[in-house]
Amino acid sequence: MIQRFHLRLFAGFMVVIVVAVGTISLFVMQGTGQEIEVLEERTEQLYLSRMEHWLLGYHASGGSWGDLANYIEEMAILSGQRVVMTDPAGMVIADSRDELVGQPFDQEWPGRELISHRTNYLLGNLYLGIEPTVEAAYRRDLARSINFFIFWGGVLAVVAALVLTTLLARRISAPVRLLVDATRRIGEGDFGRRIELRDRSELGQLADAFNGMADDLQRASALRKNFVADTAHELRTPLSNIRGYVEAVEDGLVAPAEAIAAVKEDTLLLHRLVEDLQELAQVDAGALKLVRQRGGLMPLVQRAFAAAASQARSQGVELRVETPPEALPPVLVDTQRFAQVMQNLLENALTHTDTGGVVSATLRAAGDTIELSLCDTGSGIPSEELERVFDRFYRMDKSRSRATGGSGLGLTICRYLIEAHGGTIRAANRKTGGTCFFITLPAAPCSEQ
Repeated sequence: MIQRFHLRLFAGFMVVIVVAVGTISLFVMQGTGQEIEVLEERTEQLYLSRMEHWLLGYHASGGSWGDLANYIEEMAILSGQRVVMTDPAGMVIADSRDELVGQPFDQEWPGRELISHRTNYLLGNLYLGIEPTVEAAYRRDLARSINFFIFWGGVLAVVAALVLTTLLARRISAPVRLLVDATRRIGEGDFGRRIELRDRSELGQLADAFNGMADDLQRASALRKNFVADTAHELRTPLSNIRGYVEAVEDGLVAPAEAIAAVKEDTLLLHRLVEDLQELAQVDAGALKLVRQRGGLMPLVQRAFAAAASQARSQGVELRVETPPEALPPVLVDTQRFAQVMQNLLENALTHTDTGGVVSATLRAAGDTIELSLCDTGSGIPSEELERVFDRFYRMDKSRSRATGGSGLGLTICRYLIEAHGGTIRAANRKTGGTCFFITLPAAPCSEQ
């Protein structure tokens, strides 16, 4: 394929060059011949004009043609052409060769009428013989020389163009060959191939775009593989537990009531995982819809903390919601989706906060936005992993079970839901220990009802 492209590119260049050089050479050679013919005609007319002037002056000085034959011979020698003069009746009265004297003149030679300036009478006709001369031969040799140089110059130009076209075609087709090879490798699943070009032209931009596409495909492939592997891993443990309890009941090793309670717990974990996966699928498909209403964030935060109060008391963790000193502007928010975000963040905070710790929330206005900070006094997050806490199936503590560690999708869903509201979410460690999650949402416009 690339070889055919190289040949087509080479053939295209050569056709253009040959047509251009051939057309120019043809026009120049044709034009050279025409210009030489025009030069010969003008030279003949110039000789005729000079001879006319001399002959009229000669006639005016003597009143007759007198010694005309000698004068005609001198003009023939000077012009290098045969000169013939006739009287008004067309009889030859002078010939530089003395061959036609006394005979009627019937040749188609360039001529000029000799009219007296004083009497305005026709004195005779002057003719210039068209015969091969040294000057005419020189002009023909000049035309042949010009055509010779034009022809061989065109041949040399085509040969030089052949060499340059070969190099240029290879230079152009080489990046294309690299692109085709890299594309084929990507099609085969090898996403590590990149193209390095120093060319800053369109080909270089194409290579950069290809490398960017390859990076995106590599990331997408890695995410897909991790997603499949993590999903299978998340499903395996609860399903294995359910199977184990069922087999234990069949063997009479576990009481049915105890097995049902354990199976119910694992079923709830599976249900939660499936709901999280469905939520992410809606986000990926662009089908996530928000029902946004105008309202304040403080009641939603207080409601979420109230719902988590029972779990916090059982763990010995204190919950605090700090009331802002001034009224906050309203926001446009989907209350159910925001409650889902608060639930995930609170579950995450309570999971990583030991007995005697504190989980607190603070709201404040920051320009045209409202910032919510939810902080805990837990163990914090390693700084090198702060950017990964929102990745799918990410767990900071790999040793945690699914009962305590969740599915690893909660913070990912939080990020998507907050970004769908036009806001941002980020995580940072506290200097005194623990982690803070900062959510920023735009305030509702005053005209929004």
